[in-house]
Amino acid sequence: MPYLMIALMTALLAALMVALVAMLLAVLLAALLATLMASLYQHVMTTTGVLLQYKPALMLVILLSLMYIHKTRQNSFP
Repeated sequence: MPYLMIALMTALLAALMVALVAMLLAVLLAALLATLMASLYQHVMTTTGVLLQYKPALMLVILLSLMYIHKTRQNSFP
C-alpha cells in the first residue's frame, strides 16, 4: 500500500512540474511575442513618420513613376 502512495505522489509531483514548466514557457513566449510586436509597431511607426515627413517628394516620385509607366505602355502597344 505505501508503494501505491509513493507512486501517486510521484505522478502528482511530475504532473505539477510539467504544468509549471508549461506555464513558464507560455509566459516567456507571450513576453517574447509582445516584445516583437512592440518592436515591429515602433519600426512601422518610425518608417511611416519618415515617409510622412517627405510626403511631397514621395508623391512626386509616385506621380513620375506612374507617368513613365503610362508612357511606356502607350508606346509598346501601337
